[in-house]
Amino acid sequence: MSAQAMTNRVNFFHAAKAEWIKLFTLRSTWRTLAVAVVITAGMGVLTGYTHRMLALSTDLIEADKIPPMLLKASDAITSPSAVYLAQIIICVLAVLAITNEYSSGQIRSTLAAVPARTPVLVAKALIIAVVAYVATFATWFVTMLVSWPFLAGFASGRVPLSPGWSVVDDRFTAETLRTIAGMALASLLMAVFALAIGALLRNTAAGIATVFVVIMVLPGLISNLPWSVAQNATMYMLPSCLQGLYMTAGAAFGFVKSLVVSGLWAVVPTVAAGILLKRRDA
Repeated sequence: MSAQAMTNRVNFFHAAKAEWIKLFTLRSTWRTLAVAVVITAGMGVLTGYTHRMLALSTDLIEADKIPPMLLKASDAITSPSAVYLAQIIICVLAVLAITNEYSSGQIRSTLAAVPARTPVLVAKALIIAVVAYVATFATWFVTMLVSWPFLAGFASGRVPLSPGWSVVDDRFTAETLRTIAGMALASLLMAVFALAIGALLRNTAAGIATVFVVIMVLPGLISNLPWSVAQNATMYMLPSCLQGLYMTAGAAFGFVKSLVVSGLWAVVPTVAAGILLKRRDA
């Protein structure tokens, strides 16, 4: 069979299957996912332990210093540190998924097998989106489970609580599952954005640095500008938009508008990367 005939038989399913195999044959993929799980779970355990020590020390705290608190199992995953740590690590994986091919030169073989080029980027985006959603959903759920033993005694009544304090086991409630699903959806969109940045820059260090600046640095810089336009623009930054996917209060927008705006953050650079992929040399 000629090379042209083989190329013509390569469809999107084949491209997606190839991207899946390439992603999971890299040791960096497994290491990055393991780091995400370990660090996020560690933060959750630390949160659970801190809450336990706080609940056990209420008699040592002056009443006017800290009010009675409601402690929940989901507290281990809804803190900003737990959310952003997992998402940043997944973004690193997304950047590596495309830039590793450029650094190794494998991108030439990939584009030779799929000369249309666009299916390659779409397949990569699809695979990284699925991995980001499943990995972060599982990570946050496991984090909540491993942190719960620190509060379980209070919830069952085996360990007494001070008046006004309460502990709620919301691990398997519909609200908590919706929150985790929304957080995973936010991770999906962030990962696609990071993949697109990696495809645009074609350099691992530059891609990771750019994603970090957009997510962690730029919103703070803009919010400190003394102009009302800058204050309004902060709501449209990617981290602010993503919050509306899993927060019911305190988010800049509701779920639908958050999905649309954050979706544009993912789609626009992906389209730009697709255009440049067809025009630039490998």
